[in-house]
Amino acid sequence: MILVDDHDNEVGTATRERCHRGSGLRHRAFVLLIDNGRGDVLLQWRHPAKLGGGRWDVSATSHVRRGETYDAAIARCVRHELGIAAAIAWTRVNAYVYTERLGDCSENEFCCLFIGRYDGAMSPNYAELGGVRWVRLADLSGEIRVDAAPYTAWLREAVARLAP
Repeated sequence: MILVDDHDNEVGTATRERCHRGSGLRHRAFVLLIDNGRGDVLLQWRHPAKLGGGRWDVSATSHVRRGETYDAAIARCVRHELGIAAAIAWTRVNAYVYTERLGDCSENEFCCLFIGRYDGAMSPNYAELGGVRWVRLADLSGEIRVDAAPYTAWLREAVARLAP
């Protein structure tokens, strides 16, 4: 995985295990929220076997691999997790750093936040996720204010940057 500083400048590489052990090492990732054009965003139920799993998550998220662009990483992830082969036009909205302690492990990521528009067929990969749902961004923001526990930290950060 690509290690970065707080400004997404590459500072080295490390294994996935090393990046998530203890307090974690800051590494490059992206989060994507897909909008259906009617004001709803797509969420996925993160597979319980994944780090931070068993919670609602962004439409797609992954690490950017060595030699891979953000665009290539998003396309790879969307195909693998959601079964969407069609091109999605996405836009980089902003970026943020977040950490979350998860037992003996941690997420410690520089996340680029992207939004994209798509309202076509999907074939979710249930080895990666437990389900999907569409929700209005304003409603999601309200749900998170009432009870943040069912949502990943990186989803909560993304919603805080996008919701009115």
